[in-house]
Amino acid sequence: MYFATKPLNCFSDFITTYFSECKRSFPKINAIAGKWEFEDLIPGMSDFDSRFICAENMSVQECVTFR
Repeated sequence: MYFATKPLNCFSDFITTYFSECKRSFPKINAIAGKWEFEDLIPGMSDFDSRFICAENMSVQECVTFR
């Protein structure tokens, strides 16, 4: 039986890309934080809980629109 090689699991590349794309869509994001363990990230099966730290001058309407 032949199994495909396991792709590199480069979380640093993933989180950098994820943050960049989120910030491109919503420029008031200043930082991202997550609540997970690296071992819990199973490609195609894991959810990704994240928290965004946004600019202080963000309105309530902008928060609702962003979600």
